[in-house]
Amino acid sequence: AFGIALFEANTDGAVVQDEKNILEMARFGKMVKLTAFSPFKMPENALAQINDLANGILGEDMINFLRTNLPKPSKGEATFQVGCGDPKLGAAVQETLGVPCVCDETTQELFRGIRFHLPNFFPQLALTDMEKAQLALAHAYSRTKVKFDVNSMDNMVKQAVFLFDQLDKDINKMSMRAKEWYGGHFPELARMVDDNITYAKLICFIKEPQLADGRVPCRPGGDHQGRSQGPRDPPDGRISMG
Repeated sequence: AFGIALFEANTDGAVVQDEKNILEMARFGKMVKLTAFSPFKMPENALAQINDLANGILGEDMINFLRTNLPKPSKGEATFQVGCGDPKLGAAVQETLGVPCVCDETTQELFRGIRFHLPNFFPQLALTDMEKAQLALAHAYSRTKVKFDVNSMDNMVKQAVFLFDQLDKDINKMSMRAKEWYGGHFPELARMVDDNITYAKLICFIKEPQLADGRVPCRPGGDHQGRSQGPRDPPDGRISMG
């Protein structure tokens, strides 16, 4: 997140398999050493590098860094191998620079140890600064991966229409359920009131019909749509079929 680093490892797979050699800096520091480091000048450089690495591409800055800091092959043959965490990146390094690359379990364990002991390799950098740089780069990289939908406004309109339709269906379903349940107590009320919302309000107002007086009470002012909703000579709730 803050630069390009090159490490030199002198070990084999058997040594790396020992967990103590990875977790203890005293042992890991003997196997892996920091040989070169090039900090990023701008956050845009870090974002460009991580985008190239994610696509298995070597950027110009990475190529110049590796050519400058990798040992020069003797007699045209390299006596070292470049460890890569991604096989595609390793193939790009081998094709561009002509040096052998390796990407195996040992390499992954070495990378895990480097990430674990990274603050020890860069004591001049505060841990909080490193975490902030990693977080900022992660946010910037995530934003580049989010695809912009040109039909986003249309999708919101479609979702709103679907939501209204679903609400209407749910209201009708719950109203039918309320009439079905309350019809066992006061079946005549469903024929008296057509509006679902008014019916629900009357259920809350009447409650148990045997407790009502001689007429079903109805609040003045009409229903929620402004229509007159007076009682149609309702029967006595105490003598209802329910």
